[in-house]
Amino acid sequence: MIAGGRRELWLDEVSARARPRDLWLQVAVISLTLALLDGYGAYDQLFPVTPMKYVLVQLPLLTTTFILCPRGSMNRVFLPLASVLFVGWWIASYLWDANRAGWISASLRDLTTVVAIVVLSQLLGTAEFIRVLLRSGYIAIGLILVALLVQPGLAYSVGGPAPGLHGGFVHKNAMAPCLLVTAAIVLCFQNRIFVKSLNFGPATAAKRGWSKAISARSASPAGPSVISNEGSPAMAASESTRPGDLQT
Repeated sequence: MIAGGRRELWLDEVSARARPRDLWLQVAVISLTLALLDGYGAYDQLFPVTPMKYVLVQLPLLTTTFILCPRGSMNRVFLPLASVLFVGWWIASYLWDANRAGWISASLRDLTTVVAIVVLSQLLGTAEFIRVLLRSGYIAIGLILVALLVQPGLAYSVGGPAPGLHGGFVHKNAMAPCLLVTAAIVLCFQNRIFVKSLNFGPATAAKRGWSKAISARSASPAGPSVISNEGSPAMAASESTRPGDLQT
């Protein structure tokens, strides 16, 4: 629920007529939805997009939003200290990265996504941001089904340490956070029991699959070393987490 005046307001109680339909708002919603889907990695298996192609699409959307948004809207946008420190540490990691070409390629994409989410979430406001989060989650679930239909061999892994459905995501460990975030948004901001029930199943399956994947990697001979090195700059530079990330 979101506080709306004197009473609490569920998202689906807000009428479509009450929502502004200015061009800048539509462009901002598209830009934020794209940023969330790309951040989730929801379509990586379906149509791998190189960092440069993603940036070439995202930057015009952001620029159009900033130009067309009402005067004074940008005054309420601020940079959270945590985000500034995070980006600063990220940029500083270039100094000790073993694969600087890979760092530039991956950072170009991911930093654009971070900026889009931080800025647009404030421009749109809490209620609209929650709607976009919910919509992005539904689209990601739809892409899982699309991937299963058009590329069943890639969308469902039979062998390996973590077999099972991962749809358009490169791995179940990438799919699970997306489904869990979507389920949390539904449980908190939807009052329709039917919708909540539909999301409970996928979220539970994602949680179980995520736990099994982590357990399987920990139990394998290389598991502990892989897990302990996943966050290192060398690991991030040597492995591309998305198809085409090292391409420009």
